[in-house]
Amino acid sequence: MKLLNNSIIVFFLIVLLLIVVVLYYIIELDNNYYSSFLLLVTVSVAFFSVFLFCISKQFYIKLQNEYFRICSFFLLGYLIVSFQRYIDILVGYEDIYNAFLFVSPFLINRAALLSLSGLLSFILGYLICNPQSGRKKNALIRKQYSINYLNCILFLAVCLFVYYNGVDYLLGSYSQEYLESKQGTISAYSEVIVRSLIFAILIIYTKQGEKKDSSFFSYICSLGIFFHVSLFIYLGLVLMSGDRGPIITIISVYLFSYIIKIRPKFKLTTIFFLLVVASIGMTLLGVIRSMDNSLSFGERVVYAFENEKFIDDRSIINSTSELAGSVRCLHYAVDYVPNKHSFLYGSFQLRDVLSIIPASNAFTNMFMDNSMQYISSAYFITYIHQGKYYKYGDGSMAVADLYLSFGILGVISGFFLFGMFVKKIEVVLFSYNPSEISFFYYSLAYAFMGLAIYISRATILMPLKYASFTYILLLIYQMCSSLSKLKKRR
Repeated sequence: MKLLNNSIIVFFLIVLLLIVVVLYYIIELDNNYYSSFLLLVTVSVAFFSVFLFCISKQFYIKLQNEYFRICSFFLLGYLIVSFQRYIDILVGYEDIYNAFLFVSPFLINRAALLSLSGLLSFILGYLICNPQSGRKKNALIRKQYSINYLNCILFLAVCLFVYYNGVDYLLGSYSQEYLESKQGTISAYSEVIVRSLIFAILIIYTKQGEKKDSSFFSYICSLGIFFHVSLFIYLGLVLMSGDRGPIITIISVYLFSYIIKIRPKFKLTTIFFLLVVASIGMTLLGVIRSMDNSLSFGERVVYAFENEKFIDDRSIINSTSELAGSVRCLHYAVDYVPNKHSFLYGSFQLRDVLSIIPASNAFTNMFMDNSMQYISSAYFITYIHQGKYYKYGDGSMAVADLYLSFGILGVISGFFLFGMFVKKIEVVLFSYNPSEISFFYYSLAYAFMGLAIYISRATILMPLKYASFTYILLLIYQMCSSLSKLKKRR
């Protein structure tokens, strides 16, 4: 297929974005407007924009046929979360009067245009960004680091995680809001440390040494039994809870590490097959999690296959329908802000950034409203839907998170910058030799790759906490290794 010049695509997308903004403000003036034709056009433009992105020329040839990238998984998750339920409406699978998903049919067009503006902005930011890829070699980057000590620390961290979170995870009785309420506690940080240690071990292994065997089995064996024992204990506990997030994250980073180190070439059909299998498995886990906690894990698995919610959910893709249901968060946000509540002007984003600092809650509560609904956009949306006495967490959505702070302009600017950020990370990861990439870029890349699909139903700043913890662990380990070698020389 002939690739199009980026300047043509960028100009076309800018025109589309301007039209979307104008339409959004026009529709905002009419509180009783719904058009199935406009919804069809909106969804069509979204998929056409992704198609243009796929056939655009890459400034960096190594990115051209590399499908296992942050942007690929992010766009996949974004299309599912933002547009699948609208397609269900167009094909007759979903009713526009479904108040749980859409609140009101008169919000559908506005919400769809908001999602489209975010998508167009992300693609524009990615295509416009042209970072320098000149290689700057550092004397420190070729040092060899043993991962044996980190494996021991990981095992201890997993034990700590089991001690503080075991009952909650085995029962599957947590929610996003429940976990966020434990921020600043040992329980919360034990989970962050476990994931960060897994990232750190994979980064060190990827960064050092030459590739000897390109087979995936050899790669698994080379990481050692001790590492995988800790990994299986952690993932096994998560699996029993029905929590899909950590499983998606760890598997994505594990495969990403293999790809960066070995540089194999996967066919698009292979990746598509893996995604279909993974989506079915993740949806099954979601159904298991929502069931009666008094049932054993095995009983919930058996019941899930017999449950009509899992088998007969009417959607164009049943396996991702639960993920696509997160679009309701955007509808709650658009309905409530700014009509019933003023914009939040970046308070949620500030909390996300400060969350990378341990025990930052005590600091933020000194100058920010610490009421339940203002802890995060997930809490705020849950408050909108259920009030103070909620029974479960509604979660959040990246578009809704930015909209709550600055409206459509916040969505456009936020996703534009995010697109530029992702482009920079990918250029470094795929243009440099693995041993030449700094711990800083590795930490960012692994955190955002692991959470790429999940970002659309959370916030775009959410991976920063894991990236910062991973980077700090790597710096400490690098410093300790250097001091140890100096002592041996003396």
